[in-house]
Amino acid sequence: MTAASQTMTEVDVVVLGAGISGVSMAYHLKTKCPDKTFVVLESRGEIGGTWSLFNYPGIRSDSDMHTFGFGWKPWNRTSVISPGSCLIRKIALRTINSLKHASTFKDLRFITLFPSHSSGSDIMAYLREAVAEQELDQYIHMGKHVATAAFDSSADRWTLTTRDGTQYACKWLHMATGYYRYDEGYTPEFDGVERFKGEIMHPQKWSDKVEYEGKRIVVIGSGATAVTLVPSLVEGGAEHVTMLQRSPGYYFSLPGKGDIIDHAINKVLPERLSHWVVRMKYIAFQQAQFMFAKALPKVTKWIFAAQTNLLTPKGFDTATHFTPRYNVWDERVCVVPDADFFRALEGTDEAKGTKRRAAVVTDHIDTFTEKGIMLKSGRELEADLIVTATGLNLLHNFPCNAMEITVDGVQYDAPQAMVHRGVQVSDVPNLSFTVGYANASWTLRADIISSYVCRLLGHMDSKGYTRCVPERGDAKPEDASFLGLQSGYLRRAAGRMPGQTRTGEWAMEQSLTKDLLRLKLKRNSALFESCALKFT
Repeated sequence: MTAASQTMTEVDVVVLGAGISGVSMAYHLKTKCPDKTFVVLESRGEIGGTWSLFNYPGIRSDSDMHTFGFGWKPWNRTSVISPGSCLIRKIALRTINSLKHASTFKDLRFITLFPSHSSGSDIMAYLREAVAEQELDQYIHMGKHVATAAFDSSADRWTLTTRDGTQYACKWLHMATGYYRYDEGYTPEFDGVERFKGEIMHPQKWSDKVEYEGKRIVVIGSGATAVTLVPSLVEGGAEHVTMLQRSPGYYFSLPGKGDIIDHAINKVLPERLSHWVVRMKYIAFQQAQFMFAKALPKVTKWIFAAQTNLLTPKGFDTATHFTPRYNVWDERVCVVPDADFFRALEGTDEAKGTKRRAAVVTDHIDTFTEKGIMLKSGRELEADLIVTATGLNLLHNFPCNAMEITVDGVQYDAPQAMVHRGVQVSDVPNLSFTVGYANASWTLRADIISSYVCRLLGHMDSKGYTRCVPERGDAKPEDASFLGLQSGYLRRAAGRMPGQTRTGEWAMEQSLTKDLLRLKLKRNSALFESCALKFT
């Protein structure tokens, strides 16, 4: 046996993953459960999760950073995707639209008060600061990819074994690994791929070695990654970029930095209080716009269409390219900071012989050719580089991914389980997981779950319990979508995810308000004793 295989580290809690969720859990364990020993196991070589993994041009958050940042560490940078200036710009647009000179309108409709946005490098710097300030790096073990996790009911203990043979024993296991696979993204099976003479790249595998300056690029997809890539590739010197989509999605432009209200609050109030007030403002906006979209879908679609018509070039076919078949927030809405995606589509002076450097094509792929992609309409898109921004692959055995997990020798099978409160899975003791919001900032729910798990651990200690397991009893899965969305990557994985109900304690509802009421504000007696949780 190697030295690594003989090593056994025993702690109270093991956290898997050192991304946003893992850092949040580490902070809460350190501050809320100071008597607990814990480690954070990260399979890769650095913290950051998604923000460390993805390196494609322009990667950014499409949530405002006041809520994407942790509640315990204010976001102190200037960049933030802000909703406040939207109202100011709406008034300005109406005024501009009434002007007689179309050229003036054309020049001014992209104006924002504070143009910019939050990049992946900004977020990574913020996470490193958070870890350093709270001295969390001492708990993080890099390069530890857990292969198996076995729970022994006779000892109420997990035993984890990594690929290098290192073993960890713990009383509680928390999965902070997200919901998608890091090793590969989703790419459909395209006919004739082997014929294409250029380069094909999935954004999840992007590296600095990809050369795209001066090249013709086709980006397949219409989600947040595609909408981020198009303007970034144009700005980076691509000759021409075409976004090829089967069907349109919803896009909404917001300024990239804080608005006048934010700046006024920051000047008047002390730093910590101003952070709290501004953060509450953005939380309120997120919740209000989501509820508005669900309550008044037709009105919301009209608002989105109106802004798109304002921001696209004159004569652009928005009916074909920007009119989805579904309602707003049936799938995730893509935020476009400072209208950069729409600006990339803007035509230039034809008298000077210049052309648009980006375009949108709505069609279906027939086959790849030597030169590019042949569409079912008969049109061929020539390309030097094809980027398959076609989505994510969800975990095979959520929330455990490729890790083999057993309880007293019985292997866990996700489709046979049910989700409890969006935090645990049925019949698996002493295990919890973090999944954030799809309709708001991920971190909001990560912090709520971290706080909840710490309260649960404290409750068990106070009662002398060593085991906690959700027992499903008569609960049966209902037709409820994971994350509350109908996106393609979620539909593809529906058959291999744990079941849930639409409401109640077996539902994973995407509602900040409900989570605050159910997971944060209830007393321990009401939270833990009157539910499906069984303690021993």
